[in-house]
Amino acid sequence: MWDQESFDTLKAGLAVPLKVTWDKKASVEKYGRVNAFLAVLRVFQELRFKVFTPEAQSKCQLVLRPADRRLTDRRKRSFTIVGHDTGRPITSLRRGGLTIDLYFNYHFFVQAETTCRQYFPSASVILRLRNFLRMAITPSPGSWGSDIIGITVDWPGTAVIETAVVDIPAPLRRHFRGYKLVPAAGKLLLTSRKPRTKFAQLLRNNRFDLSVEVSDAQGCIVALRKFVDDFLSVQERRCAASASTL
Repeated sequence: MWDQESFDTLKAGLAVPLKVTWDKKASVEKYGRVNAFLAVLRVFQELRFKVFTPEAQSKCQLVLRPADRRLTDRRKRSFTIVGHDTGRPITSLRRGGLTIDLYFNYHFFVQAETTCRQYFPSASVILRLRNFLRMAITPSPGSWGSDIIGITVDWPGTAVIETAVVDIPAPLRRHFRGYKLVPAAGKLLLTSRKPRTKFAQLLRNNRFDLSVEVSDAQGCIVALRKFVDDFLSVQERRCAASASTL
């Protein structure tokens, strides 16, 4: 799960070509994020979902860029916060009436209603049902002026998969705390070992439903299969309920 061997194993089992640009070097943390994404694809592949671009055309190749976790670079040339180019899904998956968008290394934009503080919690992988997305207008992230952006929202159709080798690094904790304001359908953390007491409390405070220890590619697939099955079960019920009211 956290090394080249797991990456090679997961990549070899994909039905679509994959290219990874490692941005200088492939660290343990980057392997964890990339391998979590590959394992999610393997799970959906086993569930007979077809891979598409967000525009519903057949996908020829997936390209991942596992950059270091940051909102922007020093020269302000690269942004990863929602509302910018990297806020788009990497790919989409379809089976029957369900369309699931997959995001990689993505930052949510959330804002507390009682303060002016903004949070940008980041996730290794995000699953989001496209069927019920709706547009919301909000101030542009990082700005208190009049500029606004439109973002798509469907919290009951959103699930979060985060990775942490041992702990959430101190520089990221401020943004990670924003997850308490993200009412996603499910939040899963994959770690290399059981979280320490203090870290476990951080997870509970930010409403993470589950933390799972994974050491290899197969263990990651097993953990994610249950998480994805539960997520899809809820989304199928939502779609059935919506169809019955028409």
